[in-house]
Amino acid sequence: LAWSPDGKQLAVGSWGPNVKIIDAESGAEVASLPAMDVLGVSWSPASDQLATASWDRKVRVWDPKTAKVKAVFTGDGDFHAVCWSPDGKQIAAGGGNRAVQIWDVATGQARTVLRGNRSDIRAIAWRPDGTSVAATGEEGVTRVWDVRDRKSTRLNSSHIPLSRMPSS
Repeated sequence: LAWSPDGKQLAVGSWGPNVKIIDAESGAEVASLPAMDVLGVSWSPASDQLATASWDRKVRVWDPKTAKVKAVFTGDGDFHAVCWSPDGKQIAAGGGNRAVQIWDVATGQARTVLRGNRSDIRAIAWRPDGTSVAATGEEGVTRVWDVRDRKSTRLNSSHIPLSRMPSS
């Protein structure tokens, strides 16, 4: 489930056969993307593309207006979470392989793999300045990586001291 950054739409993923795009004001379904077993969704910062994370080891980038796939990124594990970078140039995803994989959206090239989690990743978030990625998993621990040097800090999920987060 994810709001578009412009607040106009909601994307709803599920184990079912489609991702639904809902108009936030009317509640009407405005699009249905033919995607199976979607565990995570994330809107691009411009609200013009949607990334889906799937059980089939793929992250897909969709044009929600046409319901067409614009790009497919394949990983080495099923994906449970996906997140666009703040500048819209990268996508991070994680899941059953316990790693965060990052791709360049324009080229489709894998940028890096960030390892260190001891359980499946369930949520991912980029730092607003785009320098770090945080991921949390079933073990209840949040790990923050600086994407420039791939160094990580393990943090307790119940209390994340901001002073220990990598800075720009």
